[in-house]
Amino acid sequence: MVILSVCYDPVRSAARNFVLQVRFRVLTARSLPEAWARSERSGITAVVLDHEFADDIGAAAFRQCYITIQLSEKTTEADLLFELSSLFGNNAALN
Repeated sequence: MVILSVCYDPVRSAARNFVLQVRFRVLTARSLPEAWARSERSGITAVVLDHEFADDIGAAAFRQCYITIQLSEKTTEADLLFELSSLFGNNAALN
């Protein structure tokens, strides 16, 4: 499964990706245009949008095209893993 993680903040992105890489193949993007470019040539399973994109109109397009998880400022990496496991099952793994 391929998760596209979109986050402006490189420190927060690195921490999140470190945790996600245990179970998923992770692609990263720092902006929505970069995310669209990556999504067009990769088999994206789901998109994780950082809280910075909560009010961005461009994020709405991802929600229409992909399974999308919109994070809040309080979302932890454990919360995110739980959400992904809920969506894809506990056996979701790197493929």
